[in-house]
Amino acid sequence: MRRFDDIFGWAKFPSLVKEGGPRHQKNNPVPLKARTGWFVQQPIIGGLNQPPRLRPLRRLRDIFLMGAATPPWPRRGILHAALSFFAASYLSSPAFSQNPAPAHPDLSGYWELRYDSFNVPAASLTAKAAADQANQRQRDSDAIRWCINVGVPALMGDRAPLDLRQSPTVIGMVAKSPSSVRYIYTDGRDHPDKDDLDPTTNGDSIGHWDGDTLVVDTIGFNDRGVRTIPGGGVRTPNSHLTERYRLLEGGQRLSVTFTWEDPYVFQKPHTYEFRYYRVRQISEPRVITCNPGDAERAKFLLGEK
Repeated sequence: MRRFDDIFGWAKFPSLVKEGGPRHQKNNPVPLKARTGWFVQQPIIGGLNQPPRLRPLRRLRDIFLMGAATPPWPRRGILHAALSFFAASYLSSPAFSQNPAPAHPDLSGYWELRYDSFNVPAASLTAKAAADQANQRQRDSDAIRWCINVGVPALMGDRAPLDLRQSPTVIGMVAKSPSSVRYIYTDGRDHPDKDDLDPTTNGDSIGHWDGDTLVVDTIGFNDRGVRTIPGGGVRTPNSHLTERYRLLEGGQRLSVTFTWEDPYVFQKPHTYEFRYYRVRQISEPRVITCNPGDAERAKFLLGEK
């Protein structure tokens, strides 16, 4: 059985490549040390690839070394000029004048649903959707029997740990149940045009950050897979899903709020919340294979003896 990283190539995500040491060497920056009547050169940084905000220190060092060979009174003028130059260089540097982009929470990890993870109220269904619930349960059973990708929302409700990996431009989710990788693109793109959108069991998901909350918008579903929505209702090609992801308890829990909209299924938007627990590792295999030709499995699922 190949490992998860080999199958899906997560190492291509920048966030999965461990960064090396700091840009400068291990020794911390040592400031210039002034002694009476003499300026002594000390190591300023531990390498030539210093951060931009420290580069003016090298210029300051050169000016100090020039002053070391001059009489005391001229040296004071040189020192004043050097300090003025350093202040002007630092205050005008990009590191000082530009506010760095805020770092977003990292949702990467293994996330597991437990017995107390669900807050799911009953959905307000249209009369047609309510009458179709029994038929939909049979269609879900057929999808499981034939190993069809379960898709959303079943992928998000899998009791086995959900493997989530985040990079600056895309988030990937893999469940153990039969399903394709779910991708959430956070690079600022829009949904494809309706004529260019290829419906799938997971839909087309794009996300953006609202403070510390990841807001995900999904459309483009098809009518395959396990389509029953928690609380009632069914996913259809007309469904519109909005999710909000927030880390809780110092990153040990993940709250995901789901809001489904579909005028043919719901009388009003249907909202519920799952809270996942972070777990350190998951058991092998990371993705469970499904064999639709397994006769014993088929008999069990169909209730045959």
